[in-house]
Amino acid sequence: MSIAKRFGRGDFIFRQGDAPGAMYILLEGALSIVVDGVTLATVNEFGSFVGEISFLLNKPRVADVIASADTKVMVVTDLEAFMLQDPSRAIAIARDLARRLDAMDQDVLRLRRALAEGDNDDPTAATGREVSERLHREAGIA
Repeated sequence: MSIAKRFGRGDFIFRQGDAPGAMYILLEGALSIVVDGVTLATVNEFGSFVGEISFLLNKPRVADVIASADTKVMVVTDLEAFMLQDPSRAIAIARDLARRLDAMDQDVLRLRRALAEGDNDDPTAATGREVSERLHREAGIA
């Protein structure tokens, strides 16, 4: 099952730690993806989806998703029915997930190379703090 739902600017679509129950497809507006108070991304392209990882894996939400403008989303609660209604949706979601995974892989490789060029003989020996600081610098996150 899927229904359209509107959110006003500043409304939470879901919060970090919430139980899964749906994934959301952007129809209008914009969404901010926020983890621990840090905005990681803004989603504003028609057809983009959020909440799919928690929904597919039945795990708690890992981020807040907040409407950063007046927003309309499609709330998908029955993924199988949604996909069977139009099988091309499955391919579109799979391609987007593959693009995201590829981008993350490239980021990790770039970070490992950058750490290897530093004073560390073993880039995997970097502490979590060092990796976090490097990711923030590399990604331009304040």
